[in-house]
Amino acid sequence: MIIEYCLLAEATEKSDSRPSNDRAAVYSVSPPEGVLYTALNVDSIQINPITASTLGEKPVQCICTKCHSLITTRVQQTPGLLAWIFCIIFILFGCWLGCCLIPFCISDIQNNQHYCPNCKALLAEYRPL
Repeated sequence: MIIEYCLLAEATEKSDSRPSNDRAAVYSVSPPEGVLYTALNVDSIQINPITASTLGEKPVQCICTKCHSLITTRVQQTPGLLAWIFCIIFILFGCWLGCCLIPFCISDIQNNQHYCPNCKALLAEYRPL
């Protein structure tokens, strides 16, 4: 197996007043004996995207899609569709004096937004409904 390298030849003489001509040269180099080389098949590498099904209600360790660093996500809970549905159901049953706000305090029915702590980018959102 012969590997070709393209090297840049630089002028070393500084006393010469002529402009330097940088030239590229191609050298054939054979690998040392006894060294094993393995080929990497790029098609076999799988990158799993971050989706709401892989994330959940708790922070997870993943690679940020924006800054490409290994992080543990920061989770922020926001009221989602399920909390509003329960609120409307409580209002319809006559619990309109404050009991209708109980679903906004239950963390299991909130949407969970996963953020990167480094670049503050929104990675994904987990929605229970």
